[in-house]
Amino acid sequence: PLWKFTTGNPAALKMFRVKNEAAFAACEPWQLSPKIQPDGRASDEKAKEMIAQAMRNGSNFFEWTHRRVDGELFPSTVLLSRLEHNNCVFLQATIRDITESKQAENEIRRLNASLEKRIRARTAELTLANQELETFIRIASHDLRSPLVNIQGFNQILNKALDTIMRIL
Repeated sequence: PLWKFTTGNPAALKMFRVKNEAAFAACEPWQLSPKIQPDGRASDEKAKEMIAQAMRNGSNFFEWTHRRVDGELFPSTVLLSRLEHNNCVFLQATIRDITESKQAENEIRRLNASLEKRIRARTAELTLANQELETFIRIASHDLRSPLVNIQGFNQILNKALDTIMRIL
């Protein structure tokens, strides 16, 4: 079968930056796509596969990279729905430009990567601070132990002297 657009609503014309409905209807679906999709497959072959799947299953929903008539690429979702009318089969294509949501996803990924990097850096800082604190505690403990041993020894001497004084008295 020959697959062409037969009509396009004003939103589709604006999305593809087509001047009028006749110019839009003259396009085959893969003509409004880059030659190659992001997965490396040829757009015309993949489009035919997506159409065949919609014809077989009644519908097909997928992501697609489209090309506006001025050459700008944009990500989209496509819902192909098989329709039958007067013994003729049509496919209705509902195409949604998802540029903003893809940009938001990319920004979220970028922010998550930045956050993870900051968390790793902060974790490293805290690990170093904990090591320094443990070192300080060991040193302080050692430094306090010596005077305490001396105080205990001095205390024993005082206790002996007190015992001696008490016996004399």
